[in-house]
Amino acid sequence: MNYLRTSILIGLSAMACQSFAGSEYHRLVWDGSPSSKATIGFSPTTSANHHVKYGFTTSEQQWKKANVSFSHTFANSLKSSFVQLSGLPANSPVYYRVCDDAGCGDRLWFKTAPTDNSPFVAIAGGDTRTGWTNRRAGNKLVAKVRPLFIMHGGDYTNQNSASEMREYLKDWQLTFSSDLIDGVNYKRIYPFVPTHGNHEDDNYSTVCQVFGADFDGNKTCNPKDTYGAFNVSPLLRVYTLNSQFKDSGWSSYATAMNNWLSQDLAASASSAKWRMAQYHKPMYPHYSGKRDNTILVSWWANLFYQHKMNLVVESDTHINKVTEALKPSGSNFTATTSGGTVYVGEGSWGAPARSANDPKSWTIDLASIQQFKVLSVSPNTLEVRTAQFGSGAETLSREQRNANPLALPSGVNWWSASQIGDVLKLTRASNNLSVIDKGITPPPPPPPTGKELENGKPVTGIAASKGQTITYTLAVPAGATNLNIATSGGSGDVDLYVKHGAKPTSSSHDCRPYKSGNDESCSFATPKAGTYYINLTGYSAFSGVTLKASFTKGTGGGGGGTTCNTAGINVYPNWPQTDWAGNPSHAGTGDKIVYQGKIYQAKYWTDSVPGSDGSWDLVCGQ
Repeated sequence: MNYLRTSILIGLSAMACQSFAGSEYHRLVWDGSPSSKATIGFSPTTSANHHVKYGFTTSEQQWKKANVSFSHTFANSLKSSFVQLSGLPANSPVYYRVCDDAGCGDRLWFKTAPTDNSPFVAIAGGDTRTGWTNRRAGNKLVAKVRPLFIMHGGDYTNQNSASEMREYLKDWQLTFSSDLIDGVNYKRIYPFVPTHGNHEDDNYSTVCQVFGADFDGNKTCNPKDTYGAFNVSPLLRVYTLNSQFKDSGWSSYATAMNNWLSQDLAASASSAKWRMAQYHKPMYPHYSGKRDNTILVSWWANLFYQHKMNLVVESDTHINKVTEALKPSGSNFTATTSGGTVYVGEGSWGAPARSANDPKSWTIDLASIQQFKVLSVSPNTLEVRTAQFGSGAETLSREQRNANPLALPSGVNWWSASQIGDVLKLTRASNNLSVIDKGITPPPPPPPTGKELENGKPVTGIAASKGQTITYTLAVPAGATNLNIATSGGSGDVDLYVKHGAKPTSSSHDCRPYKSGNDESCSFATPKAGTYYINLTGYSAFSGVTLKASFTKGTGGGGGGTTCNTAGINVYPNWPQTDWAGNPSHAGTGDKIVYQGKIYQAKYWTDSVPGSDGSWDLVCGQ
């Protein structure tokens, strides 16, 4: 009885501690020595005497207490407190709770950076200021990827107001991963490296006041907190710069920053195998509505090349781009295969994507999509992937991340770039600059499922439970036309998904009818040659369903043929999709359109001339 009473009291005490601790909007920042230091941030709500209790195991009796190091108020009302931790063990978990006079809040944990050549995954993106639904989708994807840390390229909110920043910080909690550790619920929080963007221009202390970034180490906020550098590990040195110093009135800060950068690159760039920079405004935006920032070219292009900058992440434009490895050439760049700097970007972590309509001679590919970059950093390679936002990705577990520091979840909708596919793989040339490895053999298609369909022959009596997926395949020869894949009959509710060349997911598919019941179909007038993958997924349990796939064999009219069946397909510029006012304006993923007698299919959202860039596949015509 006494044991039971004691257990109940302990449980009630823990619940009270959890329920009434007065803090919210948790965040964690790296601004130097991430193998041993971190800055914990939160906004006090009620109670007093806020502090952090932390330790290196889940045994809270052994935890230490750390008091608030400094507090700041943003936009006259958003109050934040910051606790700087130091002396942390490298490459190790740190467990903590924010506490006050009323008790302690949620259990959180993060991991410090390694001091050896252990590989890791990071995320880099920017422009979360609007498009909250997409912003939240991107944040949720962070929790599934489980990076070591995150780099943000600026423009957190639209008006840089306290109310908008509260919403941003509220959404940021979606990046946390849920873990059960030693029988106790924890949230994994990811360190954050902030950048100043143009939407923060009314307050050059934003990244200090909101996130606790203190690059100059004086615990007070000023514009010098918007730039700095540190080694994540011996593998990577990260530079954060302020491109807004280019504007009138900031020349003295620009001079100070660029003098510091030149000195730091000369002294410390070679201390890591890879070098990476982030700043907000691109040197050469890939959207025609943005002007070139040639002053940034004059500041940094030669410095980057001279001091072996391998990768640069730019933001601001709300599009996606990857470039060749580049070297400066006058006021521009030229591509090089003997070692250069690769530039990627440009924002769109929520902010509505603009038209990616201004490629350069040295651009590999570009797209108008919502995305951030996922970086896989190892001693000999730096791999860059572009993750599109959606709900189809699986969640990487804590155990999977511990077993493999480079593991990535399945089901992520990776963008595929022209020439290189979905992985931009960098190696180092003899001069330690980047070389793009374009010799990668594309991954083979998934193996046969054992459920191969025959042309025109139905499969009957198919059944599955709610949430269960059954996959079929169909081989379609070159020149085939009028492919139709249909389900019918039976009871329950089956969802049909179809994709060419790979298994479809809820976020990546060529066709998804979105109908109730079991009568669903996908039609392709000019299907691609190869294997189509067909998923039947139980929206609810279903049984007695019939699946039939059929096509017309032919010697012409398919992909690459000379005669295309254009019946029922819009002719450019009569777009298949409309804008908010109902005017034809663009094509969406999978949409076909006829242009100059050829049929093109959109790989993703696009309003470019069909066939003019990497957003289109030619599916019929020469």
